[in-house]
Amino acid sequence: MPYIIASGIVVLLLIVWLRSNQRRFAGMDKNINNAMTQIGAQIASKWDVLIFLLDTTKVHDEIEYRKLKEMIYERRLITKDSIPAQVIAQLNIIDDAKGRIMAVAERHPDLKADSTYGKSLNNLNQYEKIILQVSLFTTTGWQNEII
Repeated sequence: MPYIIASGIVVLLLIVWLRSNQRRFAGMDKNINNAMTQIGAQIASKWDVLIFLLDTTKVHDEIEYRKLKEMIYERRLITKDSIPAQVIAQLNIIDDAKGRIMAVAERHPDLKADSTYGKSLNNLNQYEKIILQVSLFTTTGWQNEII
């Protein structure tokens, strides 16, 4: 009998706690959705810059260009309903393609010296920093909300 009463009290306390924190959880959910949307916009911008960089490699290395073009077909939109694994997968594809483009530029000094290539690479790096800032801010915000 004491176990039933204790269990009932625990369940009642849990219900009271959940109801009192419902608003906070709704706010956290909204923040998560907003953050995922912002990250999705930055990843879309990274893809745009990457596609532009890809076009600069076409003249220099046709084989690598074709391989990179196939990677572009793996592009997926990141929305508020996306999960972190999808974000990570897209960032990994972009990083791999960026590495391949940089390898082509190393083999072709005229491409590496091109100011458009340098500016585009710099833009790609800026988007990476923004994504990192958004994800760090969001993670820190979630941790503060939970504590």
